[in-house]
Amino acid sequence: MFTCRHIIHSDGERDSLVADSGGLPHRPSNQWLLLIRRPRVQASTLRRDAAALARMYSWFEALGLDLDERVRTANFLYEHEALGLLEEFRSRHRTNSVHRGEVLASTTSADFQVIIGYLDWWSGVQLSRRTGEMARHYHLKRDHFLKRMKALRPRGKGGQGRSLSPGLRSRFLEVIRPDSSENPFSHDVRERNYALLLLFFFTGIRRGEALKLRTSDLVLARNNYIQVVRRPDDPEDPRLIEPEVKTNGRLIPLEGFGTAISEDAGLPGVMWRFLKARSASPGAWQSPFLFLSRGGQPMALNSVNALFATLRRAIPEFRESRLTPHTLRHTYTECLMDFFDARGIGDEDAKRYLNYLNGWSKTSDTGNRYADRRIEAMAQSVCREMQKKFLSIVESE
Repeated sequence: MFTCRHIIHSDGERDSLVADSGGLPHRPSNQWLLLIRRPRVQASTLRRDAAALARMYSWFEALGLDLDERVRTANFLYEHEALGLLEEFRSRHRTNSVHRGEVLASTTSADFQVIIGYLDWWSGVQLSRRTGEMARHYHLKRDHFLKRMKALRPRGKGGQGRSLSPGLRSRFLEVIRPDSSENPFSHDVRERNYALLLLFFFTGIRRGEALKLRTSDLVLARNNYIQVVRRPDDPEDPRLIEPEVKTNGRLIPLEGFGTAISEDAGLPGVMWRFLKARSASPGAWQSPFLFLSRGGQPMALNSVNALFATLRRAIPEFRESRLTPHTLRHTYTECLMDFFDARGIGDEDAKRYLNYLNGWSKTSDTGNRYADRRIEAMAQSVCREMQKKFLSIVESE
């Protein structure tokens, strides 16, 4: 089967390549990845693109079909083959899925878009090698094929993230306390997990941003804060799959009770206790990264996934709400919006504050996606009030 290979260069730059079933580099895939995609996307996106191509070629190989020969001869996918390929991506298992075998429609759509983009380029290369009537014939078949593929791509926003309800927020904060009888984590990692989970909850920090934090990015002084910094292709990061800060860097305050740093001083106190526990970890003084594994290595992305999977298995309410780091980011953003409303902060100022705190550009409209739950609740409330009004008229007659 085809596989995806990850490479770390001496300067820290990451590449992802596709190897065929014999372990040799697959030339068309790698040309597209390195020449077309790499200059435009981050390493994590390149890795996902390579994985999608490897899965596509493996699927064709399992059916005894040579996709490259089909593209060269303009014998493009038949409709049942295209549907079969779509189903392969729709039903595939992803290790970071909340439920085994489940892939959101948006993820399937993104994977299928990668396939379309690659086949568009690869068939375009073949078209450029033809002239006259042969080129015209190839162009017609290629154009028909690409239109059919684009029509098959899922359009839904399935699985759009939701925030925790107020009740689940309190439940979450209760369960993750290191001294909670319901805390599902081993005692040796409870302080670390508590600090990490509270950062997700109270700062809306992304998974990759949290794992890229260095001890020097945590400032516990009179003005307590964490500093989110972009460090792409970091040569000091030994992780094969490097976490990434995908948007703007920023300073995020950590609120305490007063100015003193103590074990009871709110978020700074939690971080202070965590640093004491971290100092006892093997290799803690050799690594600049804040969150480490038990072995003293920088914590990996899949370790965060496993952490949330443990919470979902242990607490039924978290399983039902599909708790993930992004759930907490939605929760944080919704709480910010509620606070803006309560303080009477206007829409334009609220947008500016939200964009800064979430690391979006100054003109970004990304926050609109996070408002869906609030809009839905408000719309339902208005609908209920209207129904009550009309029902009172019916009952009075």
